[in-house]
Amino acid sequence: ILPPLNDQSAPFVAASDTLGRLGSSQFVGVVTLHADTDAGDDTDDEGQPATTNWVSSDAFFQSNNDPFSISQMTQEYNVMSQGHLSPRHAYAVEPTGMPGFLDPTGDPSRGTSGGFSFGNGYGPYTLGPGESVTIRMAEGASGLSREANTAIGRAWKDAGADPGAPITYNGETMTKNEWVFTSRDSLFQTFRRALANDEGGFSIPRPPAPPASFTVNSGGDRISLQWEAGDTAGLSGFEIYRAQADFDSTYTLIHSASPAETSYDDTEPIRGVDYYYYIQSVGNGSDNDGSGMTPAGVPLKSSRYYTQMYLPARLQREQGRALDAIRVVPNPYYIGGNDDPRQGAAVRFPDQSDKLAFYNIPGFCRIQIYTELGELVDTIEHNDGSGDDFWDHTTSSRQVVASGLYIAVFTVTQDVVDNETGEMLFRQGDRTLRKFVIVR
Repeated sequence: ILPPLNDQSAPFVAASDTLGRLGSSQFVGVVTLHADTDAGDDTDDEGQPATTNWVSSDAFFQSNNDPFSISQMTQEYNVMSQGHLSPRHAYAVEPTGMPGFLDPTGDPSRGTSGGFSFGNGYGPYTLGPGESVTIRMAEGASGLSREANTAIGRAWKDAGADPGAPITYNGETMTKNEWVFTSRDSLFQTFRRALANDEGGFSIPRPPAPPASFTVNSGGDRISLQWEAGDTAGLSGFEIYRAQADFDSTYTLIHSASPAETSYDDTEPIRGVDYYYYIQSVGNGSDNDGSGMTPAGVPLKSSRYYTQMYLPARLQREQGRALDAIRVVPNPYYIGGNDDPRQGAAVRFPDQSDKLAFYNIPGFCRIQIYTELGELVDTIEHNDGSGDDFWDHTTSSRQVVASGLYIAVFTVTQDVVDNETGEMLFRQGDRTLRKFVIVR
């Protein structure tokens, strides 16, 4: 369950505030794709790995290794070459197999402080000077989607966390743990695809290249996204996805763009909410012949992680309409006022640390901050057209400022005209100032 209920690792989260989202439904593992038969024989030895083991993570040979200790290396070699350990760890924990997996009672750590690690041993190989063998492995992780974790976990919580409660999702009904164990099938499918890819010489259908660049700008009436296509081979368009509140949450498709598009204005966001985006290049289904266990005819997409944001975009105020409307908030500003429940969030989201705000400013201006003696402390170039900007109370050399009186000078950097009335709101060179106090 995420976050932990009534636990000190989440001291500001009440049990009633959690969805019950499943937090550990994915399965992870390693598959051997190829292991040479010998130094002079590169055919795949299906008997490798020769050893599949599970060992205590606290075992002596897991630390303080000494390659010059004959006795210690002999013990380590014996572990690596002891063959296939039986029973497997899963059956040592739950001897009944699937019934025990679905209704677990055993302790996977089996009473140890560090639990257990798995180990694969290959060979033995006899290698002469300059000889080598090739071993290829793939690590995988797969399982229920975030949406499924949320829907199934919520239903399980609503059922009173009853392990036998039937939960229906996407037209199928299973218990919570039965749903979780479908992730094992997903992992095996991932491994089968990795094996097919390796056996095919990695000649599988490939998605188009991701956009060469992707920028997101928070504006006064919209969040603007721009991108550059880069390599357009096999490209049929782009898809833009958006999430709210946290980058690690559910993303929703908000726009499908043609190959010729390079920008999109998101006018749906509301103020006070963090938004995260990513964009994917979408290929042509006709370029996917289905080799390597790839579903034939399905348009392939570039990885989301090339462009995914980890800092939020926020809808800001529209620009001010007069210089005398500019406000500095809060004033005075107390730097020591950061010790609150948001401290943990500030570590994960450093951009959300407390800042001094300038509101109702011109959409295009330069903000210069001076001490009361006239020393320039920092300069902010405000060019996004909004009425907000912020200062993290540090100098241009990243030093935290001292207590005292400061002066912010606002200089308009380009003419601004009201689009509806044609009224000149600001002229380039217009200037005003505001005084504010910082207390440490």
